[in-house]
Amino acid sequence: MAGGAFGPLFLLGTHRPAKRFTPETIVRGRFMIAFTSDQWIIVALVFVLGMLIGMFLTAGGRRKWRTRYQDEIARRETLEREHRKQTDEWVTKEKEWRERDSLRGAAIKNKGADVDGDGVPDAVDRRPADDTKA
Repeated sequence: MAGGAFGPLFLLGTHRPAKRFTPETIVRGRFMIAFTSDQWIIVALVFVLGMLIGMFLTAGGRRKWRTRYQDEIARRETLEREHRKQTDEWVTKEKEWRERDSLRGAAIKNKGADVDGDGVPDAVDRRPADDTKA
């Protein structure tokens, strides 16, 4: 079956097919649409129109992202400050707890040493049953 560039001959008949509206060139065996200068101008105008619409839709975009960035920095600094404050509080509380534990341990260790509560250990006190304070 013989065929031409635009299809088999039995579909086209003897008439030559009409020219298409867009000029075509053959590159590596494929048809490629070649633009005219008017079409290139339309493509450029559509591109410029798209750029303008994009700019108008994101008007004030620099201010928007800059304020969001500054808000994020302020929020981060606030969180860091609160974290530092809480860490310092926990360190001081932990020191107090350790001091209490050491004092509690010392008091438990010396619990039986002063029966009358006068502040003098009973081993040194002359009269451990004495109710009067020294």
